[in-house]
Amino acid sequence: MIASYNAPPTFRGAPIVFDPAADAARCGSCPQTLLLREGNHRIANSLQLASSTLFTRARHTKSEEARAILTGVANDIHIIARMHRRLCQVDSAGMIDLGGYIGGLCADIGASALGEAGAAVSFDSGDAPIYLEADKVVQIGLIVTELLTNCMKHAGPKPVCRVSTDLRSGNVEVTVSDDGPGLPGDFQLENGRGVGMQIMLSLASGMNGKVAPVPVLHGACFLLTVPLWAVVAA
Repeated sequence: MIASYNAPPTFRGAPIVFDPAADAARCGSCPQTLLLREGNHRIANSLQLASSTLFTRARHTKSEEARAILTGVANDIHIIARMHRRLCQVDSAGMIDLGGYIGGLCADIGASALGEAGAAVSFDSGDAPIYLEADKVVQIGLIVTELLTNCMKHAGPKPVCRVSTDLRSGNVEVTVSDDGPGLPGDFQLENGRGVGMQIMLSLASGMNGKVAPVPVLHGACFLLTVPLWAVVAA
């Protein structure tokens, strides 16, 4: 199913509803799950406070360059805070629907400052839910965030970006693409100097996966491939 943001998100997977009473009732016999939820809730609150502080500093900064840097960092922290809030999806077995999580993440990024600047994001969750370990879903989410924000920044003034998740031949596949001018002919992902790019490649390698550009006629496209056995508890 395909969803488009900034419209209200409609994607396949469990809706993200923060209901502490329902969580406690469902996981009353799972103290570790409740502790994880509480920890993520507190982390999200702290990150949100940091993000708000940076946004405030940015508004009162005279330097355009400094304002842009502070706003970018604040936006990144805000997205990570939302990622922690979405960990309330975790069930008693510590599993999360990848499509539901990434779809919500796309909605958050589409509603961020990048989305407000004119970028649009669509998401396709594939044909069936893919349940993975919570920590692996977070790592995949960080990789998608890096790829998607780069697409939204570099694919033109009002880019249309697409994200999809699927399960093929025993591999979890996540595709991120845009309708921009495409990649330079000599582009090498491994030669990226940005810290975010290096972290992304390290996260993928830690899951025995890889991120690679995919040749397309228009725009740029990246494919994250992770073997299912590496992200599902035995």
